[in-house]
Amino acid sequence: MSKLLEVYSNKAVKEFGQALKKALRDEKVQDFASLIDLEGAEKQEAFADALRRFLRRNFTRAEKQGWFWPSSESLEEVIRLADTMGVPVVRAALISYALTFQPKTQKEEEKTQKEEE
Repeated sequence: MSKLLEVYSNKAVKEFGQALKKALRDEKVQDFASLIDLEGAEKQEAFADALRRFLRRNFTRAEKQGWFWPSSESLEEVIRLADTMGVPVVRAALISYALTFQPKTQKEEEKTQKEEE
Protein backbone atom coordinates (compact mmCIF):
# COMPACT_ATOMS: atom_id res chain seq x y z
CA MET A 1 0.00 0.00 0.00
CA SER A 2 1.37 3.43 -0.88
CA LYS A 3 2.11 5.98 1.82
CA LEU A 4 -0.48 8.43 0.60
CA LEU A 5 -3.20 5.78 0.36
CA GLU A 6 -2.44 4.53 3.87
CA VAL A 7 -2.54 8.06 5.29
CA TYR A 8 -5.56 9.15 3.27
CA SER A 9 -7.61 6.15 4.38
CA ASN A 10 -6.75 6.63 8.07
CA LYS A 11 -9.81 7.40 10.22
CA ALA A 12 -8.08 10.12 12.26
CA VAL A 13 -6.94 11.92 9.10
CA LYS A 14 -10.49 11.82 7.76
CA GLU A 15 -11.83 13.23 11.03
CA PHE A 16 -9.37 16.11 11.05
CA GLY A 17 -9.94 16.81 7.38
CA GLN A 18 -13.69 16.96 7.86
CA ALA A 19 -13.35 19.21 10.92
CA LEU A 20 -11.06 21.55 8.97
CA LYS A 21 -13.60 21.58 6.13
CA LYS A 22 -16.35 22.63 8.54
CA ALA A 23 -14.18 25.39 10.01
CA LEU A 24 -13.31 26.69 6.55
CA ARG A 25 -16.83 26.56 5.12
CA ASP A 26 -18.75 27.97 8.07
CA GLU A 27 -19.53 31.55 7.08
CA LYS A 28 -19.08 32.83 10.64
CA VAL A 29 -15.73 31.09 11.16
CA GLN A 30 -13.87 30.75 7.84
CA ASP A 31 -10.72 29.66 9.64
CA PHE A 32 -8.16 30.26 6.92
CA ALA A 33 -5.55 30.95 9.62
CA SER A 34 -5.49 27.24 10.45
CA LEU A 35 -5.14 26.32 6.80
CA ILE A 36 -2.14 28.65 6.42
CA ASP A 37 -0.75 27.43 9.74
CA LEU A 38 -0.90 23.80 8.59
CA GLU A 39 0.48 24.63 5.15
CA GLY A 40 3.51 26.30 6.72
CA ALA A 41 4.31 23.44 9.10
CA GLU A 42 7.32 21.56 7.77
CA LYS A 43 8.57 19.75 10.85
CA GLN A 44 6.84 17.34 13.21
CA GLU A 45 6.67 19.74 16.15
CA ALA A 46 5.33 22.66 14.09
CA PHE A 47 2.70 20.39 12.54
CA ALA A 48 1.54 19.13 15.95
CA ASP A 49 1.37 22.73 17.24
CA ALA A 50 -0.66 23.80 14.19
CA LEU A 51 -3.17 20.98 14.81
CA ARG A 52 -3.49 21.93 18.48
CA ARG A 53 -4.05 25.60 17.60
CA PHE A 54 -6.72 24.55 15.09
CA LEU A 55 -8.54 22.56 17.78
CA ARG A 56 -8.37 25.44 20.26
CA ARG A 57 -9.54 28.05 17.74
CA ASN A 58 -12.64 26.14 16.75
CA PHE A 59 -13.68 24.05 19.72
CA THR A 60 -16.33 26.45 21.05
CA ARG A 61 -17.93 26.89 17.63
CA ALA A 62 -17.93 23.12 17.12
CA GLU A 63 -19.74 22.59 20.41
CA LYS A 64 -22.33 25.29 19.68
CA GLN A 65 -22.98 24.04 16.16
CA GLY A 66 -23.01 20.35 17.12
CA TRP A 67 -20.17 19.51 14.74
CA PHE A 68 -18.35 16.23 14.99
CA TRP A 69 -14.97 17.06 16.52
CA PRO A 70 -11.77 14.97 16.52
CA SER A 71 -10.81 13.31 19.79
CA SER A 72 -7.46 13.53 21.55
CA GLU A 73 -6.79 9.98 20.33
CA SER A 74 -7.26 11.18 16.76
CA LEU A 75 -4.79 14.00 17.40
CA GLU A 76 -2.24 11.51 18.71
CA GLU A 77 -2.82 9.24 15.69
CA VAL A 78 -2.32 12.07 13.19
CA ILE A 79 0.86 13.17 14.97
CA ARG A 80 2.12 9.57 14.99
CA LEU A 81 1.38 9.25 11.27
CA ALA A 82 3.27 12.48 10.59
CA ASP A 83 6.22 11.01 12.47
CA THR A 84 6.23 7.72 10.57
CA MET A 85 5.02 8.78 7.13
CA GLY A 86 6.29 12.33 7.02
CA VAL A 87 4.65 15.67 7.63
CA PRO A 88 4.21 16.58 3.92
CA VAL A 89 2.19 13.43 3.18
CA VAL A 90 -0.11 13.77 6.20
CA ARG A 91 -0.49 17.51 5.67
CA ALA A 92 -1.45 16.94 2.02
CA ALA A 93 -4.09 14.39 3.02
CA LEU A 94 -5.64 16.70 5.64
CA ILE A 95 -5.76 19.67 3.34
CA SER A 96 -7.15 17.68 0.44
CA TYR A 97 -9.99 16.41 2.63
CA ALA A 98 -10.69 19.97 3.75
CA LEU A 99 -10.69 21.49 0.27
CA THR A 100 -12.57 18.85 -1.69
CA PHE A 101 -15.86 20.03 -3.08
CA GLN A 102 -18.96 18.60 -1.52
CA PRO A 103 -22.27 19.70 -2.99
CA LYS A 104 -24.83 21.04 -0.55
CA THR A 105 -27.73 18.84 0.39
CA GLN A 106 -31.23 20.04 -0.40
CA LYS A 107 -31.79 21.08 3.24
CA GLU A 108 -28.54 23.08 3.34
CA GLU A 109 -29.48 24.80 0.07
CA GLU A 110 -32.92 25.74 1.42
CA LYS A 111 -31.42 27.03 4.66
CA THR A 112 -28.95 29.19 2.74
CA GLN A 113 -31.76 30.62 0.60
CA LYS A 114 -33.88 31.45 3.67
CA GLU A 115 -30.92 33.19 5.36
CA GLU A 116 -30.29 35.29 2.26
CA GLU A 117 -33.92 36.53 2.17
